[in-house]
Amino acid sequence: MIYTGPLYMGSEGEGVQVVYDTGSDWLTVESAQCKSCFGENFDATASESWKPTESSNIEEVEYLSGYIEGYTGTDKVCLSSDSDCINELEFFLIDYNQLLPPDVDGVLGLCAHGHVDDHENGPDFVNALIDAEVVTTSTFAFSLSNDSEQSYVDFGEVREIGMSDPDDLKYIQLEDHFFWLGGWQ
Repeated sequence: MIYTGPLYMGSEGEGVQVVYDTGSDWLTVESAQCKSCFGENFDATASESWKPTESSNIEEVEYLSGYIEGYTGTDKVCLSSDSDCINELEFFLIDYNQLLPPDVDGVLGLCAHGHVDDHENGPDFVNALIDAEVVTTSTFAFSLSNDSEQSYVDFGEVREIGMSDPDDLKYIQLEDHFFWLGGWQ
């Protein structure tokens, strides 16, 4: 089972469904011009705020289960249809898809953004939410249910709603790594 949720893209607030992926760093979204993509794809040409990046060459991004091709640009990205927005976030626009199933329009990379080898991390979505004053802390939490309609992700301050006992909440020290690595004694 994969967990997805909505994002709203561009000046027109086009809705897309993205996979929440704690093992990748980029927001990637299928382009309306992508011939191998399905679903509600983002039409960057219809967005007044879309800007391709200067180094917007076709690139390939590999995942464990497939790959995508496309290029980078910036645009408005919102958590809800009319608020909680990052006005200019760099992301990867997919032109060729050998990764995503038909009911998914993109991947929201939520890695830890620490250092690993020679990898240059993509834009940090949660810190971009802080910069846009949407949230005040660099945290997110999942509430996962067997019914994907009842699952959600929460960005920002920890909310006690949904916790069986807020006193059981534990914070752990994380390692400076791309992946979420940590532990307690």
